[in-house]
Amino acid sequence: MSPRAAWRLEQLQFEQVYDYVLGKTAWMASGRHVEGSLGDDQRVGALVQPLPTCRVDDEVGGVDLGTEPLAVVLDDGGVLMGTVSAKVVASALPATLVEDVMTTGPSTFRPSLPIHEAFHHVEEHGVPRLLITTLDGHWVGVVTRDALAPTATPRS
Repeated sequence: MSPRAAWRLEQLQFEQVYDYVLGKTAWMASGRHVEGSLGDDQRVGALVQPLPTCRVDDEVGGVDLGTEPLAVVLDDGGVLMGTVSAKVVASALPATLVEDVMTTGPSTFRPSLPIHEAFHHVEEHGVPRLLITTLDGHWVGVVTRDALAPTATPRS
């Protein structure tokens, strides 16, 4: 349907018409703007906060977490590779590479996840936060349970 819709818009004299082949779900999962009965303000993308970041080849002694309990480990392209906790940073030798002490393969969620579903997930699994990435793994931010709670609506 997308190519036909693009063709029709061009026929109606729209000048900037794109055929987004991946579809609506991929569009939303990439954190792009959506409208409708469940808009941007009802998705976790609206609640993301930053976390400290570091690279896999950084030394642990150079990781500054501030008051955060963990940092996210990114590759040179901004893709989430893992996490490193404040406990690990405090206990490892300063010259240790982050790659050697990070936790790999954390669960991630997309910016398009409805807030009420995210809240249900953190409640059910007892997790304090959700790591948010785009569909291709690029880091977006973190959403905490505390940020989700006031905006979550009960599941029906």
